[in-house]
Amino acid sequence: MKFNDTSNTHNSLAHYVWYLLGGISSSEFPLADLSRATNTAKYNLAVKVWKQQDAWDFNDGGYTTFPIATTTLVDDQADYTLPTDAMGIRRVEVKDSAGNWFVVDPIDDTNIDVALDEFREVKGLPEYYRLENESIILYPAPSSAQVTTTAGIKLTYNREINEFDASTTTTDVGMGGLGDQVIAHEVAEEWAGIFRPDRLDPLRVRREELTNNFLAHISDRDRDRSNRLLVQFDNNE
Repeated sequence: MKFNDTSNTHNSLAHYVWYLLGGISSSEFPLADLSRATNTAKYNLAVKVWKQQDAWDFNDGGYTTFPIATTTLVDDQADYTLPTDAMGIRRVEVKDSAGNWFVVDPIDDTNIDVALDEFREVKGLPEYYRLENESIILYPAPSSAQVTTTAGIKLTYNREINEFDASTTTTDVGMGGLGDQVIAHEVAEEWAGIFRPDRLDPLRVRREELTNNFLAHISDRDRDRSNRLLVQFDNNE
């Protein structure tokens, strides 16, 4: 479903929302308000998906790229800035000097029984990573003799949703057919709660039914693994 497709209103979230609310117009529920409510609904559903997912890695279909990021490693530098749209890290890999990728395992402070500055303090091929604030910290820090520095670290991550504004037209809502319907019902609920409370309960019941079906559907669904573009992020150190 597109966000606001005036040439194909049957495949337009905005027009579906107006229909669910009894055929109201854009003057009653302006696109600026509708886009804001849609962004909130997308975040709500994305969080539910991230909690539910197992084999299927959720990605907002409104993007044209897959959430994989690479950056250059720097000799003896452990700290690297995360992508600004990262909501959670699923996998970290580094490339050794021979060009082979190796998985870097997550580690928590509670698993380190020495001072952090003393843990894997000799630079080499990173084995572990730890997240702190907006950074990923590698242990040990990479050694240029043991890693490929150019695009030498790769992250697979959950990212923020692709947000809409009032000028958005044919961009995909991005949650798939059933998920897009969940979004539409939640957006309609927000308006009905203020202006048409008589429509609120039926919308809520239907949205809960659609949500349950959607989450049940994705719990064991494998993500389509077609080739996508990679997202690059810059190291700001």
